[in-house]
Amino acid sequence: MAGHIRNMILGVTRGWRYKLKIVFSHFPMNAKVQGNQLVIENFMGRRSKIILNIPKGIKVSTTKDDIVVEGIDKEVVSQFAASVELATTLRGEERISPHGREGGPGVLDGIYVYAVEHMK
Repeated sequence: MAGHIRNMILGVTRGWRYKLKIVFSHFPMNAKVQGNQLVIENFMGRRSKIILNIPKGIKVSTTKDDIVVEGIDKEVVSQFAASVELATTLRGEERISPHGREGGPGVLDGIYVYAVEHMK
């Protein structure tokens, strides 16, 4: 309970910022904000877009290879960052290396959280 209260106080006084890195090896992936949605295009060369609704109270900005999620509620900000990461996570057979190598890391393309910090 004390941790939740501490996070609420820090959120109101400073705010929370999660930084995500767009990682790709072959197909250039794009992320952009359109209205109240985050649109991820060309993930693994797919024609379909991944569309995530941005919750109220969160500000999302994108650059060429970064996504920044900011807000005062740590739970909502972290849940949205986790949703973005999960939307670009490969599962099962998709993760196996397309080159037929055994024991390799497989496909590492995706969007990953790399920093959590206060805004001010």
